[in-house]
Amino acid sequence: SFNNILRICTGRGNSRKVTSYQDMIEDDCVSNIIPLPNVHSKTMIKVIEYWKKHSKEGVSKDMLIDFDKAFVNVHHSILYDLILAANFLNDKEILDTMCQEVADRVKGKTPEEIRK
Repeated sequence: SFNNILRICTGRGNSRKVTSYQDMIEDDCVSNIIPLPNVHSKTMIKVIEYWKKHSKEGVSKDMLIDFDKAFVNVHHSILYDLILAANFLNDKEILDTMCQEVADRVKGKTPEEIRK
């Protein structure tokens, strides 16, 4: 467990996404501990996984589409946690991806079906 604290190394892609914390991040990984009281450590691990994949050079758009399809294929409670984390971290890309998945899941369903 991270105990709701994340140690971020500014390895090109990972830190650029956390706009609300960018001023706190510098190139010294050892001293950059950022409190994230509203993000569970398991959720943060998923967010970092997303950042790593989307910041990798040489990854094709098709590969990212496939990654995103697999990434959002999670239980609704995890999806909800990812939405909250993306919102808290001010990451529009993840937020849009997760919200689109929620919209796709409820599309064409009755309120009763959605409650299940």
